[in-house]
Amino acid sequence: MEFRNVSTIYILQFCFGVNILTVAMVVIWTINRHGKQWKRIHHSAKILFCILAAFGAFLALFDIIMLLRTKVLNGQPVPFHEWLYTCSQFSVWVAILMLSRCGTCLDVLCNGVLCFWWIIKLLLLIPRLQLVFSSHEVIRWTREICGAVADIMFGILINIIRMKGTSYGNRYD
Repeated sequence: MEFRNVSTIYILQFCFGVNILTVAMVVIWTINRHGKQWKRIHHSAKILFCILAAFGAFLALFDIIMLLRTKVLNGQPVPFHEWLYTCSQFSVWVAILMLSRCGTCLDVLCNGVLCFWWIIKLLLLIPRLQLVFSSHEVIRWTREICGAVADIMFGILINIIRMKGTSYGNRYD
């Protein structure tokens, strides 16, 4: 049982690092945008970005509320690494949600490196999913599945938009 607790800490710290790196990459590409803009952006793509980012932020906020509930109602202390991971996941979705509200969201999020990173991010979060699915908490399973689906859908969305933009001659100015 001791090994499981130690591995849990390392897995959550690793996932925390993945989330912080994602936020850092989004911020760096936002700052270094260099005036590039997509010529045409389908309105449904902007709406879908906002919906997916809001869904991801809602799930992360729900996880924070569940941690607070565990601490307040059950009187059980929540380990610090759980808070780190959950809050970093929330920060990723809030950064994307804030970016999706401005006009340059596709310029940043459809960057080739970020498109590739979003796919790699999912692979790096597999240990977290294995950790969660080894427990018997159904609500937590459901929340983790929805979070993984949000990550998958977002990664697929930005890659499809990037490919369609390139195929329609939607080049950077």
